[in-house]
Amino acid sequence: MKHLNQKGAIELSINMMVVIILSLVIVGSGVTLLYKFIGSATDIQTDLDGQTQQEIERILIDEGRQTAMPIQTKIGEAGGNLLFGLGIRNTLDMEQTFTIQVTFDRMTTPGGTMYTIDDKEMEGIEMTPSDWPLYNDQLITMQSGEYTKEGINIAIPKNAPKGEYVFKTKVTDIQDQPYGRTQPFTIQIK
Repeated sequence: MKHLNQKGAIELSINMMVVIILSLVIVGSGVTLLYKFIGSATDIQTDLDGQTQQEIERILIDEGRQTAMPIQTKIGEAGGNLLFGLGIRNTLDMEQTFTIQVTFDRMTTPGGTMYTIDDKEMEGIEMTPSDWPLYNDQLITMQSGEYTKEGINIAIPKNAPKGEYVFKTKVTDIQDQPYGRTQPFTIQIK
């Protein structure tokens, strides 16, 4: 009889271990899926639509410009994202390395009051407008005549006040000298 109880106890222990292992696998899979969903929801959208890419190419090649931003005004909502496209063409006779800098310039309220980043009123915003742009801030090396199209995503915080926000995009060469025209762009938060 004792032998039978020991056998039952061993079977019970093995069954319990199997249940624990299966539970850990299920919980681990759930956590992995959760991270994948959260990660994909927060990825930066930098894929430009075909029409924007074609317009950038037209401006860079047909008009011979060094920089191009075809769409310079967009309307968005607090908590949303807006994507702008920037094109850079190396018109120099040699390989050149460039960087992109996006800076906040000013904000105008619906009532007409203007603020800059230095104003105290901007401090109550979750992220100051200087932190909204997400873009490629790495060095971009191009051969002579080559061009690239870069996305600039503006991540608008949920508590962003309504108004018009102006940003400036500047492309510089490796010596930090301006290259092409500074490209201003505006977002209107409704």
